[in-house]
Amino acid sequence: MKRLLLLLTLVLGIAACSNEAAPPVYDTSAPLSETSIYLMGADWTSDAEQTIQLADFRGRPVALTMIYTSCGHACPMIVSDMKKIAGGLPEDADASFVLVSFDPDRDTVEQLRTFREAHGLGDEWTLLRSDDVDVRTLAALLDVRYRFEADGNIAHTNRITLLDAGGEIIGRQEGLGVDPASSISILQEATSLAL
Repeated sequence: MKRLLLLLTLVLGIAACSNEAAPPVYDTSAPLSETSIYLMGADWTSDAEQTIQLADFRGRPVALTMIYTSCGHACPMIVSDMKKIAGGLPEDADASFVLVSFDPDRDTVEQLRTFREAHGLGDEWTLLRSDDVDVRTLAALLDVRYRFEADGNIAHTNRITLLDAGGEIIGRQEGLGVDPASSISILQEATSLAL
């Protein structure tokens, strides 16, 4: 009898070790949390002239930053940093990369398209514009500060915000030229949970 119990315990122990729990899957029908930026109901216009709400990205992780297309230094570096994050993810990672313009007056749909082409941004990238109120609201939600300078430039926070499938902030990359390893890891983990 002892031998049978020992054998049964061993078999059950091996079975438990071989059946790792699957990671939780994001439920797109579940209500958004109170801190999800996807609750922002603003309409944005993409460089493809589509009307988009941020909640349209629900179900997949997102790397999001705010830029303006006439920026000569920081914004191209932020885009380069986001491209490093994108390049560090597995090919099957289902993440989106979103650039939101600070400058609704100058960043027209056509200007966003030109910026996309100049930076070689693929289909997983979305470039958005909206009115000044929506831009300021999103900047506040992301804790991004900016101000228009007399020379037409915009002084702004250099931040890439990482969102999970439900629009929750799960990470931030601060500054320019930062090692993207942590951001890649955060998004990679988030893509495995968004299946």
